[in-house]
Amino acid sequence: MHSNHSPQGEKGLPGPYPIAEDPSTCDIVKATQYGMLERCRELVEAGYDVRQPDKENVTLLHWAAINNRLELVKYYISKGAIVDQLGGDLNSTPLHWAIRPEPTRFLLKFNPSLNAVDNVHKNTALHWAVTSGNISAVDLLLEAGASLDIKNAKATRGAQEPQVSSHSISAKFSVLDVHDLAFLVPA
Repeated sequence: MHSNHSPQGEKGLPGPYPIAEDPSTCDIVKATQYGMLERCRELVEAGYDVRQPDKENVTLLHWAAINNRLELVKYYISKGAIVDQLGGDLNSTPLHWAIRPEPTRFLLKFNPSLNAVDNVHKNTALHWAVTSGNISAVDLLLEAGASLDIKNAKATRGAQEPQVSSHSISAKFSVLDVHDLAFLVPA
């Protein structure tokens, strides 16, 4: 899906800052990826447009979302970042990139297009959450009203991706009627 451009911290999560990097020399993309809030504020206050995609057609909100930088997600939205702005190779939204619960939960407060699909795989945020095995994000997206009926380019529905086992589905969604979940379990 998307690559996480930050040092790996505990349990594979992004680390706080690059060890050998001087924050004052970081551009805004790198500062966002590493969670350097003060450096990002400095650059935005100096005139950087938070809606401006980088050379990879990725916005700061995308980078903050994928790198689990909740404070930067909040900051960029407060400065006018567009929650549904398309970006990256897949031409997808920051919600597609938010693979951890905190950014997902916060982005959902701004009524993003839950059923928007990327331009390559035709995946929704739900497809990506399922593919990455992020049951917490799946739960948040379903609670927010994400559709279970949208098929991607492989003609699979959001919660029908092979990375989700019937065990994890039944444990998470045991309160739902088993008939509602029949299509969730791969054949």
